[in-house]
Amino acid sequence: MRKSKIINISKLTVITYFMGTVMIICAIFNVYMSYRYVSNLVKGGLEIKKQILDIINYYLSGVTPYLFYSTCLIALGYILNNSVDVVNKERINKVEESFNNKLIEEELDIYLEELGKN
Repeated sequence: MRKSKIINISKLTVITYFMGTVMIICAIFNVYMSYRYVSNLVKGGLEIKKQILDIINYYLSGVTPYLFYSTCLIALGYILNNSVDVVNKERINKVEESFNNKLIEEELDIYLEELGKN
């Protein structure tokens, strides 16, 4: 059951999940680089208590876009994956319906032939 679910994931969904993951990695890297930059400023004599709002603003302005885009891309991948499932279910239902209609027609033809023989 699990293998069929993996196979049904579209390429576009995989790409959006991958790009979302890359954005999360970029956000983590940006947090690390921001930490190094701020710690170097503190070693140079920056007083954190006086500049706390600037430091928070620096972190948020560097990380927030990556987190926002990663969230959007992962959500888009989820939506695309679910929409593909809905489209596939509709196609399967149409095929099953046409198959059932053909079976009914064949059974009706056989029944009418038997009535004609009697």
